[in-house]
Amino acid sequence: MNFAEFIAPKTVESFLSEDYGRRPVHIRGESPRAGLLSMARLEQLLSVRPHWTEANLKLILNSRPVLGEHYMDRTASGLTCADPAKVQLFLRMGASLVGDHIEDIDPAVRQAANMLSDQFAGTAGANVYCSFKNIRAFNSHCDLHEVFAVQLEGEKVWQIYENRADAPVEALEGKDAQAIIDQAKGRVMMTVRMQPGDLLYIPRGYFHDALADSDASLHLTFGVKPLDGRIVFRLLEDLAVQNSGFRAYLPDGRTDAAGLREHLEHISEKLTGILRSPEFEDRLRNRQRAVVSREHRVDMKGAQARLLCSYRNARRSDRRHAASWRRGRSPWPTGRGSRMGDRASCIFATAASGAIPMAFRSGGTKPYPAARSCRCDHTLRTAALDRKDANYPPGILCPNRSRARSGLHP
Repeated sequence: MNFAEFIAPKTVESFLSEDYGRRPVHIRGESPRAGLLSMARLEQLLSVRPHWTEANLKLILNSRPVLGEHYMDRTASGLTCADPAKVQLFLRMGASLVGDHIEDIDPAVRQAANMLSDQFAGTAGANVYCSFKNIRAFNSHCDLHEVFAVQLEGEKVWQIYENRADAPVEALEGKDAQAIIDQAKGRVMMTVRMQPGDLLYIPRGYFHDALADSDASLHLTFGVKPLDGRIVFRLLEDLAVQNSGFRAYLPDGRTDAAGLREHLEHISEKLTGILRSPEFEDRLRNRQRAVVSREHRVDMKGAQARLLCSYRNARRSDRRHAASWRRGRSPWPTGRGSRMGDRASCIFATAASGAIPMAFRSGGTKPYPAARSCRCDHTLRTAALDRKDANYPPGILCPNRSRARSGLHP
């Protein structure tokens, strides 16, 4: 799923030019986002117990978090994970479930998170929220990142307020934090009833809250956080300290105010030069590339096909040694393998690890002892080569002749 499909039927151009970073928007209509997760799938994921630590699974009852000691348990392997029976008990009491970093265990959610990370050059993660009718999990608050909420099952009513925190980077904490938020959020700007398949975008800093309006509600929230201006100071320090002027002691401003002023003017010019340099711009772009999440899958079949292709290419280079092999002589100098052997040594093992037969390493005339078969016999045999094993020493059955000659398989 790409970004255009994710925000359909709204277009990417209109979203980026009119909504992104500016105002909340409610998007309705058919889109693949509706199938990202379901209640049944969540039940399956909850069985992946090692993921559901106290940091990744939270229960909220009456707008207050339930202490982990009440629903966590130590497994046989020593991990402290959520106990499904205890979690079920709290859900029956009306507690809301919050599952963090669900992209770590669900491929579809991970693909969507990676897509958003690439679209906005920032970190992206996904949390799942399961709540029940008329039970509020969270009071009004604002997030420190961009919010993309996808309603999956049931209905939920969101209220977004007119006031907005100015580019917040730290959450407001303390005993009076909620009272300060309630006073600062202002009047309700928009009320949104989210139905399955709907998408709600809330820019960073907008105060909001939500309440389930059906027996059960399930929604997925993607949090996207591009790099902010603070990264400039970190990169700037890395480059600035390379100049001795920034490592020098500062003049004592108590007795030499003019000297301190002159020194600050001097280093400010150097800072301006660094900020405008191509090197600094390249470092900033590289840091943006580094935060983008990308999926890397292990392609077992592709790796096998590539390996077979390498073997076939190597066989061609070894054919010139066939005559020497049939005469019972080793076609390579003592301690060396064929061209194919050199090429594949990184995949298998070197002579020191025992992958190459001892007779071959010591310069023997035949790299395979009698009555031993090659391991590749059952995987690389072909009908054409099965009929051509007369040239191998007694007991050797290897249709891939070059591998037998190079001594890669004992």
